[in-house]
Amino acid sequence: MFDVLHENPSTLLYHTERVLFKTRILSDANTRQHLSVDFPAPSSSSTRCSLYVTNFRLILERRTEETDPSIEIPLCSIAEVSGTRPNNKVPSFPELLIACKNFKFVKLSFPDESTDNYEALVTLLQENLLKKDVETLPSSSLNEESWLKNYMSDEFTRLNFKIPTRRSHLGNGFRITTINENGRFCPSYPHQFIVPNSISDGELRKISHFRAQNRIPAVTYRHSNGTVIARCSQPLMGLRRRRCVSDESYMETLLHQTNGKLAFIDCRSQVPQKLL
Repeated sequence: MFDVLHENPSTLLYHTERVLFKTRILSDANTRQHLSVDFPAPSSSSTRCSLYVTNFRLILERRTEETDPSIEIPLCSIAEVSGTRPNNKVPSFPELLIACKNFKFVKLSFPDESTDNYEALVTLLQENLLKKDVETLPSSSLNEESWLKNYMSDEFTRLNFKIPTRRSHLGNGFRITTINENGRFCPSYPHQFIVPNSISDGELRKISHFRAQNRIPAVTYRHSNGTVIARCSQPLMGLRRRRCVSDESYMETLLHQTNGKLAFIDCRSQVPQKLL
């Protein structure tokens, strides 16, 4: 028997993400190995899973153990979807083959109790979620609430950033700055973004004069191990190799927050990537 098919996956949903379809499936060992994710179920080559389709990704998970990993496939990474139905010569479950743009393949089998969901899922993926032309996407799908003030606070919580308190040391943690509330500080940045807690808005203004187009380092991601990703434009050092104390202090703070490891990756097309 399958586990209970819950209303939503155990994985936290992103802001504006919603479940469009859910069913029970079988995932084979080759698929899980190909995706570098495996469930601790060596007794069988096929594992019973729950499949959730959202407006952003496919989620495969098994809830027998809290430590069971989930498999996530962004819809934008899907290149092609094809299905096979059983015949009289070779009786089997219906199978769905998903080819991803990174050359990985996902094969899902549908047991008898969820065979009726097979056709519905194929139609959903082929007709509604894999539209190649931007012109075919309905404008009504745009959520106008995505950039409300509470969006960044929700994202801050989702990434498990610790909210600084009055008792916490200023050098610890991160905060949400509103320095770009009117959009004048950096027109290409959102009104709110995440920065180290110890860096004041005054220092951010100094750093903006040292970065191209005022694009200061903004923290955009946090891993569960504490590692963060900060994106910014190149420093305006010039021929005189100009320096900025506030910018260097910002980098030192990131170094402290990431347990003493810091990597710089240059993504400009004319400059080779550098890992320092």
